Amino acid sequence: MGQRRFDGLVWAAIQLRSAAEDFAQYKPVFWRTRLTYRIRRSESREGITFDLSGEMDGEHAARLEDLIVDEAYGSIFLDLKEVTLVARDAVQFLARVEERGIRITNCPDYVRSWIEAERAVRNPS
Repeated sequence: MGQRRFDGLVWAAIQLRSAAEDFAQYKPVFWRTRLTYRIRRSESREGITFDLSGEMDGEHAARLEDLIVDEAYGSIFLDLKEVTLVARDAVQFLARVEERGIRITNCPDYVRSWIEAERAVRNPS
């Protein structure tokens, strides 16, 4: 009886190790590719649209600025429909680009009010 139980435990340990190896194979893909921010570019007759999604911070704003600078012509739109969180330096960036004529669409109300507040601080009248 003792040998049978030992064999069963060995079999269970082998199965557990196999499952752990399978999980380890996929784990890096799942945990290393945590998406926090995405920029999608599209073109239409109206102009170029950058659809933004996720959490936007200063580093993401700088990357977006690089992409905007690369655009040589046409109207530029920033669609914030899928943005979930915006840091203060990103809001300051949004206020600056809007003043330069870039249109912000689908802007969450809290971001819009924050942009207006930043603009008021920068340009007291």
